[in-house]
Amino acid sequence: MAEVYHVAGRPGDQSESYHESRENVLIVEDTLFERNRSKNVELLSRVFDHVKHRYTKGFRLLTLGWSDGNTFIPVSGSLLSSSDDKNLLKKADDSLDKRSIAARRRSQSGRKATEVMLELIQSALKSGISASYVLFDT
Repeated sequence: MAEVYHVAGRPGDQSESYHESRENVLIVEDTLFERNRSKNVELLSRVFDHVKHRYTKGFRLLTLGWSDGNTFIPVSGSLLSSSDDKNLLKKADDSLDKRSIAARRRSQSGRKATEVMLELIQSALKSGISASYVLFDT
């Protein structure tokens, strides 16, 4: 039952399930988000599936999560599209106010995953989430 309270608390807070030898970490996960049946989805692009070794329609989902080695809590994420126009199947709507969160998300989707990863980590640290390490695969 202690784990339920730990998940409900703020990531980085010490709770009953906390153990001194555990390290708090941020984990960055890059996952393919397939949309093979979609035709008219904004920023839909052709992305390479490294498991099937072929291109597919969809996005790359970049997720940042916090963990203490026992619990994983998703903190933030971003859908990444292709920055290459030849792989972009549907362009973004340019009529949006550039100050809106929607416009910022659209501009973020065309940047490199390493840049977006750093933005997500900085945002998590600014919000008070503590971690000793950042883990990600290559």
